[in-house]
Amino acid sequence: MPGRISLEQSRRVFEWTVAATLILKLWLAIWFPITSDEAFFFQWALFPNWGYYDHPPMIGWWLWVLSQFSHAPWVIRLATVLLTTVIAVGVVKVARHVLPEGQESRAWLAGAVYLSLPVSWFGVFVTTDTPLIFFCGLTVWVYLLAWQRNSALLMVLAGVLAGLAFLSKYFAVLLGFALVVHLLATGRFKLLGALVLGGLPVAMVNVAYNAYNCWNNIMFNLVNRHDDAQLGWKTVATYLGMMVYLLTPWVVWALWKGRAEWKRQSALVAALWIPLGLFLLISLEKTVGMHWVLSFLPIAFVLLALGVQE
Repeated sequence: MPGRISLEQSRRVFEWTVAATLILKLWLAIWFPITSDEAFFFQWALFPNWGYYDHPPMIGWWLWVLSQFSHAPWVIRLATVLLTTVIAVGVVKVARHVLPEGQESRAWLAGAVYLSLPVSWFGVFVTTDTPLIFFCGLTVWVYLLAWQRNSALLMVLAGVLAGLAFLSKYFAVLLGFALVVHLLATGRFKLLGALVLGGLPVAMVNVAYNAYNCWNNIMFNLVNRHDDAQLGWKTVATYLGMMVYLLTPWVVWALWKGRAEWKRQSALVAALWIPLGLFLLISLEKTVGMHWVLSFLPIAFVLLALGVQE
């Protein structure tokens, strides 16, 4: 693919994809009426707090900021509308950073492919996944830089960002677990301490809220929502089929063909495959929602750029 298209052409493909999908997302944000979940989260913005009954507080904080400008639906959805565009730029930036010299066109094309997925341009509705995806993406980028440069300061920042992701949604724990495993496996114990130093104080905001509110948030997410969990293989098949649908079969095949390149980027591999592997274990007893895995999809497209052959 990159061998048949110049760098200038690949940039143009990315720019046109950004423009087309952004226009489409803005139209969807204006046209669709507010959903019940969005109305519920907007109430959080009217009454900002350190936490809420069923989720950490970040989406309420985001909507509070947006509500200072307007209560119009498209303004309330603006962060979500811009999110996948920002993430696509991040895919390009990270891919350019890790690709060999002279292969930059792969990065631009990987960003364009990510933006072309229906899940990237149709998801304009406000959810708790909006800040989760944003902060997870930033966490992975800063973590990669910190690990490559052996920088404790950058790793503290990665920890702070991971903590902010945790304040968005509890699935951030999966990313945090993956980063800890990677640091232990690579013997970077000083960086592990820096990661914890940055993330723990931020995460304690949610712990403190729960401690003073009968642990209702923790109980809702870890107990109340899982009464229907039962062992079965149908949920596993559903999860695997969903991942093929999200990535598309040809991207899955391209990732598999380029797997030899993964060993050069162990940080990215750990940040992607450990959480997805944990989701696979969860799927043994519970259906994994499509939105659960969205925070980790951009990493797959960086690996895609690495593995596509000339």
